[in-house]
Amino acid sequence: MTVTKVYKYYIHGDLPLELVEQMRLGHQLRNDLVAVENELDEIRRAKEADLPSLQEVEDQISRAQDLLAELRKQAAREKVAKGSRSISKETAEEIAETKELLATLRTRRKAVREQNREAIREANKEIRALRSQRIGREGLYATYCRKGVSKGLYWATFNKIRQQHDVALRNLITKRSKGLPASFKFKRWEGEGMVAVQVSLPADRSRTRRSPEALQKGEATYGPLDLRIEGWVDPTEFDHLPRSKKRMLARQGRVDLPIGGGRSVPLQVLFHRMIPREAEILEVLVTRRRVANKYRSSISFCVREPRPPRPESADAIVGISIGWKSYTGADGKAIQVATIHSENRPLPEVPADLVMPNMSEGCQWVQVSEDGRDAAIYLPEAYLHAAARPERIRSHRDKLIEDFARPALIRLIKEQEGVGDLLGTTVADVKRWRSPRRFARATHLLQDQVTHPLVEELEKWRARDMHLWIFEANERDQMIARRRDAWNKVAEWVTRFAHHIYMPAPDIARARLTPAHGDEKSPYAEEVGRRNIQMAAPGELVRTIATVADRLGCVTTIAEVGDFADRTLDPETPARRLGVRDNISDPEDKEQ
Repeated sequence: MTVTKVYKYYIHGDLPLELVEQMRLGHQLRNDLVAVENELDEIRRAKEADLPSLQEVEDQISRAQDLLAELRKQAAREKVAKGSRSISKETAEEIAETKELLATLRTRRKAVREQNREAIREANKEIRALRSQRIGREGLYATYCRKGVSKGLYWATFNKIRQQHDVALRNLITKRSKGLPASFKFKRWEGEGMVAVQVSLPADRSRTRRSPEALQKGEATYGPLDLRIEGWVDPTEFDHLPRSKKRMLARQGRVDLPIGGGRSVPLQVLFHRMIPREAEILEVLVTRRRVANKYRSSISFCVREPRPPRPESADAIVGISIGWKSYTGADGKAIQVATIHSENRPLPEVPADLVMPNMSEGCQWVQVSEDGRDAAIYLPEAYLHAAARPERIRSHRDKLIEDFARPALIRLIKEQEGVGDLLGTTVADVKRWRSPRRFARATHLLQDQVTHPLVEELEKWRARDMHLWIFEANERDQMIARRRDAWNKVAEWVTRFAHHIYMPAPDIARARLTPAHGDEKSPYAEEVGRRNIQMAAPGELVRTIATVADRLGCVTTIAEVGDFADRTLDPETPARRLGVRDNISDPEDKEQ
């Protein structure tokens, strides 16, 4: 048995220009795919217009949606006028009636589509054929990848982007089938992107020749220019080296990445851990993302390796439930995110690496009850304090805008003739601006065009805001990485002793509106609920546990359990009292 894993490493410095150009072409391809889908939507609507009954319902839905959008704008204006979150009773009733009308119309549309199923099926068949023609060998593929006439995009990157687009298309179709509005949108290029390299089997079909050792020795030959790795060390040797030696070897990592057309780019990679010798490398992805005004790049190796053996002691039947609870204990205040219950054996000791390092002693992410059968997963106090820093920095940035940047720019537009025309804006527009980026862009445009003392002061503000922006973005990035690492460790701990894991599917949208247990009376209860789910990412926790369980061979059951959000308002309730015990049983019990 084998499992698929991803080994991710950071790339030192920025990417070569050739690789960035590949990412730009990939972004352009995504927008071209959106243009194709919009064109096909127009064709689909034109074909549906030939069905009078369906077109009539579509027109009614469109008018109802426009009315609902206008009512929501009116509600927003009322909130601003009152300075509160309440709206008039008449507006609330009109919104409720319009929503009810939309639900009725969508039900009617579903019935009409069912009556015209054959005609719609034929139209969809024609649209699928057109999509294949627009995107396939004679369409976008020829535009981007065909040798001699293309833009030079690597074929593996094209295939990866098309796969991602197909997944997005299926999700869009699913939403539309449920009557929800969904459409593709164009995005602007901000320097982010992805480049893929598929590692094909050699002519002799030897899978060992896709191992990291073969790629390092140059034994893997797939074409004129191949993927090469330098700096790989056998993990059995690397793990026993002193820390200083590991760091020295990690900095010597290098990957020669083919990007098509006989071209290859070298990347300096930090190999902080080594890919196993028996692993088979299937695909390589290079990603670049923006953090504040800089870019961070990483390389991921998708590998297939033997599944590790399951320990005989891993026989527990475990239930996990999601819910909030404010908690104050010996380690300070924390937020309880989930509870774990073991049906047939005590939980093992929590590993030491689930104590937050370099923050505070005894600040644990997991606590096991005295009887050893239940455990709680927390966001510790130290993490909560650290996670609040980005919000405090953003609040300070907003205060600087309100106290200086906005008044200064408004005064400059009023006093200096031609500033408004240069910026293409008015005083009324500036009063509505929210984003610091707009003020920074205006300041940058004025720097060399206008001579005024306020321009110099605005430039000082821009430099200060840039510093705070970098500080905020890096703090937020570190908090997300720390939480992701903790959830990975929790998943490893649970799957180490569990044989069957039962996880009721949490209603994330409902939980977003649910404050922590004990905070319901707070006037900011809704904000607390949204903040909790942003910090805790319970969906990521459930997904991580399911992924690790599948990799290790655990049986995972994710089931709908009634009104789950209401029943987990108090996470002190053990998982067995939330229906877990009734839904999990030993195979021997079923036979009896």
